[in-house]
Amino acid sequence: MEYIIWGAGGRGKRALHILGGERVAFFVDTDSSKVGTFYCGKEIKAVDACDREHIILITPIYSQEEIISSLESKGMKNYLLFSKCPWVIDWRETQEELSEEYNLRHDFASCALYGFGWFTLYLYDFLKKKQVDVYVVDQDEIPKEVKNCLHGAYRFKPFAQMINNVDMILNLTDSPLKDKDGGSANVLSIYDYLEESMVFYNEEILKLKNLHQGERCFIVGTGPSVTVNDLNTLAYHKEKCFTVNMIYQIFPKTKWRPDYYVAVDTCMIEDLAQELAKLPMKCKFIPEKPKVYWTQDGASTSIKINRIRGEYNDKNVRFSQNAERCVYNGETVTYICMQLAVYMGFKEIYLLGIDFDYTADVYDKSNHFEGYRNSYKEIRAQQFHAKKQIIAYRKAKEIAESRGIQIINATRGGKLEVFERKSFDAVWRK
Repeated sequence: MEYIIWGAGGRGKRALHILGGERVAFFVDTDSSKVGTFYCGKEIKAVDACDREHIILITPIYSQEEIISSLESKGMKNYLLFSKCPWVIDWRETQEELSEEYNLRHDFASCALYGFGWFTLYLYDFLKKKQVDVYVVDQDEIPKEVKNCLHGAYRFKPFAQMINNVDMILNLTDSPLKDKDGGSANVLSIYDYLEESMVFYNEEILKLKNLHQGERCFIVGTGPSVTVNDLNTLAYHKEKCFTVNMIYQIFPKTKWRPDYYVAVDTCMIEDLAQELAKLPMKCKFIPEKPKVYWTQDGASTSIKINRIRGEYNDKNVRFSQNAERCVYNGETVTYICMQLAVYMGFKEIYLLGIDFDYTADVYDKSNHFEGYRNSYKEIRAQQFHAKKQIIAYRKAKEIAESRGIQIINATRGGKLEVFERKSFDAVWRK
């Protein structure tokens, strides 16, 4: 069985590298200037070359509905969407083969894959090569036209027949899979499966696991409510602290210094690479990308993290269980701080200076702590994505509560109401 990849662009290239050239017949593209040329060693044909013998893998995002309408108007339903897969696969910023990013596990003898898409077929082929007895759970929404293209190469069975007859059921959907029939099969989310299989591994992070078991910490943001007096209070009480971004501009005014510093904004890191690398902080977490940071003098003392970016939603948002392998973006660096704090074993996590109340202009001084300097927009800054951040914060609260961890908002004012509130001054009252 071969694929036709619709879209000879960056996402099409990503799909080709994952599937492998031997599984792709050719590309099709609506751009007539590309037709007749070759891309990544495969010919680009006009869309009329689409047939019913191949599965058509649609890679463009913004024209999906138009492409689907065009195919179905011709009676063709033998298509799959490249975006119909775990977003950590779809959105990874790389053209590498999947095997370079994931060392996929196969420590079970039999497996059923629940949820259907091109990635289901990819995983089926991978597991079969590893001598795993693998099945696809048959579901009504799988088009018969797609099954016809598979030529019987994949085994489909009803969910009820799989429950007690396989070692593992991998759930490839965004929704929890509940065992309706009372079986005992082990169900594993595809996101957990992938996270545990990531090639990236940093022993320096692993050394920090549960290092602060049962302790409390503060995550200090860069909002306008941050005051020098509050920071001095943290220093006086020798509180363990995380902080982020350009907060170091306030250092000349206070004796306070954080225990852990995190920066993940790619543009900001690129613009400040030399400055950040030289910051005299105990422990700095910086993503493996951008690469320019790691070429700076002093950067080698930082701790490299694997930050996963992507188009998450309220169903599939992730909170890392294995920080030595990855952390998830959440559209805010403070979400990464929360993942690290939980990983280190803190049981009380206080938030300070996370105002969640900002003007549209991210460079406006009213959005930042006293002494913030970027008035001429020399340093690129990330936009504020409130709806996405709320999703991430709610996930952090869910995970924390499930583990008996408190996340408490001690910010003075602001509009972040996801977490329990407590006055910063009340923290110190006996």
